[in-house]
Amino acid sequence: MLRNLGYIAIVALIALLCSQPTLAQTGLGANQNLTASAVVYLPLSITSPVNFTFGNIMLGGNPVVNPQTGVATSVISGSSVGGLKVAGSSGSQVLFTWTSQIALSDGASHTMKYTPTVYGGATQGASVQLTSATTAVTLTGGNCQVWVGGKLFASDGTSVVPTSQASGTYSGTLNLAVDYYQ
Repeated sequence: MLRNLGYIAIVALIALLCSQPTLAQTGLGANQNLTASAVVYLPLSITSPVNFTFGNIMLGGNPVVNPQTGVATSVISGSSVGGLKVAGSSGSQVLFTWTSQIALSDGASHTMKYTPTVYGGATQGASVQLTSATTAVTLTGGNCQVWVGGKLFASDGTSVVPTSQASGTYSGTLNLAVDYYQ
């Protein structure tokens, strides 16, 4: 019977020790509340795309269309600045990317090269020249516009369209992408 009392005493002592608060529960620890937050952007939308055209050019010339001013050199007629409008979260910045050189083809074996020049901002005259994947534009009032022009040159890289260039209609695709700048 004494032996059972000894076991009971040991069990009681263990229960008593286990029921005491631990050091972490005595108020000697610390805690801190953290705030979680998120910034939600409107989806970007592109509207009002206008295709860019050099128009009718002179062989032996150096065709350039300035997208900020619309002024064309070495162009006979019909040039027009291209562009588009972007809408998103007001005050945020966006970044445009595009290929630095586009091949224009007549559908046969004749090509020329086109180097895009891109301007962006709230208004065409006050726009700034953009560098692909480098220059951010602010969405003032949630909007901005982009104007596209550029330079046309021979397929061999010379700055003048040669007088031997085959006549015809040349075209190619400029992919202009936009995303929020972080």
